[in-house]
Amino acid sequence: MLRVLLADDEPIALSGVRHLIDWEKNGCTVVGGAVSGTETLQFIEQEKPDIVICDIAMPDVSGIEVLKKANEAFPEIVFIMLTNHQEFDLARESLRNRAVEYLIKNRLEPAEMERALVRAVAEWETRNALRRLNRDCGNAGFSGRIERSARALADKASVFSAENAALLEQAEMLSGFALAFIVPQPQSGAEETDWLYDWEKEIIRRLAASFFSKHLVFSRTDGGEDRTILVFIWNLPRDGWEIRADIFKEQLKKTSVQITGLDVRVIFSRRAENRQEIGAWRNGLPSFPPSAAEKKPDTAAGHAGIIAKAKQYILDNLDRPIALRDVADHAAISPGYLSTIFKKELNQNLMGYINMIKIERACALLRQGKYRIYEISYMLGFENAYYFTRVFRRYAGVSPSEYQKKIFHPSAETDARARAISPMSSDGVV
Repeated sequence: MLRVLLADDEPIALSGVRHLIDWEKNGCTVVGGAVSGTETLQFIEQEKPDIVICDIAMPDVSGIEVLKKANEAFPEIVFIMLTNHQEFDLARESLRNRAVEYLIKNRLEPAEMERALVRAVAEWETRNALRRLNRDCGNAGFSGRIERSARALADKASVFSAENAALLEQAEMLSGFALAFIVPQPQSGAEETDWLYDWEKEIIRRLAASFFSKHLVFSRTDGGEDRTILVFIWNLPRDGWEIRADIFKEQLKKTSVQITGLDVRVIFSRRAENRQEIGAWRNGLPSFPPSAAEKKPDTAAGHAGIIAKAKQYILDNLDRPIALRDVADHAAISPGYLSTIFKKELNQNLMGYINMIKIERACALLRQGKYRIYEISYMLGFENAYYFTRVFRRYAGVSPSEYQKKIFHPSAETDARARAISPMSSDGVV
């Protein structure tokens, strides 16, 4: 059983979380509760729990500060953060500091808490496996051999020996693995220096730690003019990892331009499942210097997948209020990034799209003639019938009652207009 600490300055909230789910069924047990940031830090230092579920707005020491200090002293402890408000800045900061989830207390449901706990348990297992590997790699000889083996694996022009494969397999690095090739270059007219590339490598190392729990950062060669930096990543899931890789690319490019002034090209390999796939996987690795096609990887496919996930989530949850964060969590990306690509790809605001789809469904329900307007408002997750009517008029051009009247008692003049308001067939809303 993993040991869970609950931390919240509101006793009612603390009790509510404690009794929200069956902890033992999820492989956990609650070992204590803390009502301040100071008490939380003391409990962590003395008892070293595996998972901490912590309110962000704690008195004396904030939940974010607790998270930061715990990360420094006990990086294997996993945090789930709680708040009463949908504060995206705090959410981003908590996730940047390796919290696995950010939950809104007044909307917290057992299923949501269990999903977050499953993620926390998986993250705890990953961090502790990585700690064991790092402990083994503390031996300089072993650490050096691991890096040389990873470098040999990345160079498809060289022979990758059975000894190298055995070493990486012993370190549990040949399960769900991929490589990122990062080629940093100075902007036109900028000076090229060793310290600049060392700085870039440190940025890559820090950013990779935020995106990939199991990874190794190293140079492609021991020296010379080749400045390529490699990130070897393992224990990647079969589905969804490309989305995270895409966000990593965008974040690294933006950060590099702002801090080191270097332009970076990032090329990800495909994912390989195990040692048996090494041969075919190496054949598909990029050549050096990268070809023109590799220099400008196409992100359209990744964006299309994200948009498809977002649309499907919206269709599956039309009966409840849908927030930007809900959709972003489902697509496993940040709310800001989802909003940006949604606007870029569809030329439409995501929340506007959600309301449009809901109104299309409302039109379909009104045409059935089975439901009252307030019932449809409730069925589609609107706060109240008044707000539903406002949104309906904005998108349909008439109120729900006017629309219903024109459907069932049309005049020759209004019949065409009323029937023109129909569901979006491209999204299957009928």
